Amino acid sequence: MAPMTEVDPTGPRRRRVVDAVILDMDGVLVDSEPMHLEATNRVLAACGKELSEDESHAFLGKDDRDLFEDLIGRFGLTEDVPALIAAKERALLALIKEGVVPRPGVPELIVGLKMRGYLMAVASSSFRPVVDAMLDELGLARSFDAVVTGDEVDRGKPAPDIFLEAAGKLGVAPAECLVFEDALHGVHAAVAAGMTAVAVRTRENHHIAFKEAQRVYDGFERFDWALLDDR
Repeated sequence: MAPMTEVDPTGPRRRRVVDAVILDMDGVLVDSEPMHLEATNRVLAACGKELSEDESHAFLGKDDRDLFEDLIGRFGLTEDVPALIAAKERALLALIKEGVVPRPGVPELIVGLKMRGYLMAVASSSFRPVVDAMLDELGLARSFDAVVTGDEVDRGKPAPDIFLEAAGKLGVAPAECLVFEDALHGVHAAVAAGMTAVAVRTRENHHIAFKEAQRVYDGFERFDWALLDDR
């Protein structure tokens, strides 16, 4: 990765590569994947089952419909997908109320993007009640021009639907969007939508090469603003 450089967001405007930035929530804005796994296992505990951390990596970036369709077959669950999703949602909302914090550098990134005039959206595979609760707990509920959730599109990631919907809500062409993602499914979805994809490293995705991503970041503590400017 190229050396990071800091650019004053209030400084002279340069011709920009993109006009909009779309961010995944889980793993990008907040380190919430352990919370999702805990909520899933609270649901599975009722039938004496458990999903390991390693097993959960296969579902990063995918929505709960895909998760529970798989787990029904894997564990022989008797409840249907909507009931399981609702149970996980209740567990997750309870965990969110216990408190969450943004990933390091995220508040500064959001402020910098807004000061530079970029349109911003969240495109999360989580469903609307969870996304709204998480953004509210993070203090970011009013920071975005659009929010699209997994229950608002027909196909989840790696299909491009959620990112195309976000671009539509922002009123920009897909080619004018840059996406921050922590999941391979999300990077695939962004590329399929015709957008620039940037991967964000987490402890869950350290083993993934992210060959389709234009760049891979370890975090946002020292964000390279040149990524969004004409180079």
